[in-house]
Amino acid sequence: MHAAAVIGALAAAHISGLQQPFRGSPPRAISRRPRASVRASKALPGPFELPGLGAPDFLFRYSMGGEPLGSVLLDYREQFGDIFTIKTGPIRQVWVVSEAMVDEMYSLPACSGRSQLPAGKTPFGDKFLFLKRDPVAAQPIRKEQQRWLSENAGGKDVRAAVASMEPELFAAIEAAVAAGASEGANGAVWPAGPVGACMLGALLGVFGGTNLDGSLSLAERSELLSSLAGYRKRANAPPNPFATKLDYAQRVRELLLDALRRTGRSDAECEEVLPLLVSACVGGGEIFPLLMQWTVRRLALDPAAQAEIRSELESSSKPYGSSLPRMLAAVMRQCPYSLAIGPPRKALADFEYRGMTVPEGSLVFAMHPGVPRSGPLPSLSKAARDAQGESRALRMFGVGSRGCTAAETSLAFLCSALAAIFRRYEVTVTDAVDEEELLRYRSDGSLLVPDVDVRLMFTCV
Repeated sequence: MHAAAVIGALAAAHISGLQQPFRGSPPRAISRRPRASVRASKALPGPFELPGLGAPDFLFRYSMGGEPLGSVLLDYREQFGDIFTIKTGPIRQVWVVSEAMVDEMYSLPACSGRSQLPAGKTPFGDKFLFLKRDPVAAQPIRKEQQRWLSENAGGKDVRAAVASMEPELFAAIEAAVAAGASEGANGAVWPAGPVGACMLGALLGVFGGTNLDGSLSLAERSELLSSLAGYRKRANAPPNPFATKLDYAQRVRELLLDALRRTGRSDAECEEVLPLLVSACVGGGEIFPLLMQWTVRRLALDPAAQAEIRSELESSSKPYGSSLPRMLAAVMRQCPYSLAIGPPRKALADFEYRGMTVPEGSLVFAMHPGVPRSGPLPSLSKAARDAQGESRALRMFGVGSRGCTAAETSLAFLCSALAAIFRRYEVTVTDAVDEEELLRYRSDGSLLVPDVDVRLMFTCV
């Protein structure tokens, strides 16, 4: 829920949304006039640039040559280090690999902006935080939304919503198992579509206070997922060459307003909740099922870790124990759902960082730590004993003044959904696959999805 997140910023930056020069005025506390130290600092490292064109190497390799963006970024990291810049036409991207550097940069007032998008051309509503370029102007809305979340989307609300989706979730898994058996195959392909639809229904329930039946129907939820895919320009978007991003955005808005009105809310109340709900669905409607899929695949390699989760679920006074969120944190760091953690920050003015100038208007991306992954995967049982595990998990929803408002709600939602699966099933891989194959990914719009459909065995426990 990259309110939750996470999320169409890469699609916007690389596909359609941010191909506009930087506009607007910085906050009064940030001067447009570069300090002497900034004027004297050196440029960020990166591939050679031509005026007005950008970096020819990037354009030839990614834009024209079709090389995966992740491959290009990792090559630049090897060449230029943990911070580098890429110019693409009028847009300057700054990629930061080191987590310590991300924390430092995202804490700077000059690196706390967001792209200002016209509210009439998005489904977000005028209180969607990403619309507020100035972080100072965003704070009152942020506090208001945090108050609403604490009062209306707490742990009990999340657990009730997840409990209402369990029958549909288990039915989707059992149907996948039956389909595999009918094909003479051993095990099931993860039912990404049906799981996404039921998780989306539970997400609507968190904000609407209803069960799946009281919200959108399964057909409507499937349409909402399809419209979100069209909005995000994913491969599973509807095959409609005439539909625009605005068309999909409008349909997302219509479906979500329908869901809210069915809860008995007034139009004013619907407009108040809509920005949060759209954030959850645009950020989490696709991200949560993807994180669920990655986590189940990763834990399928480690039945002992699953047994540890089940044992704690039976004995712990906490709804989902402490091992599960810590393991989830480890999986979220090992298995990237996107090349970047959340949407980028926008530089509100020129600023200096470690002797280098970050120009005004730059989009600063925090590279997901799983993208440069190398070597064997860390032990999940060891991760379960990491006292900082939950804070590491929350960090994956963003850091700094623009971090995810609903990070704690997001973590509770994911942990509750995963707890439901591992209470019921032991999940194992059916074929002799190594971890590299199981965790290999490919780009799909702004997301990174599993590259290989590994069959999984679901055994009731």
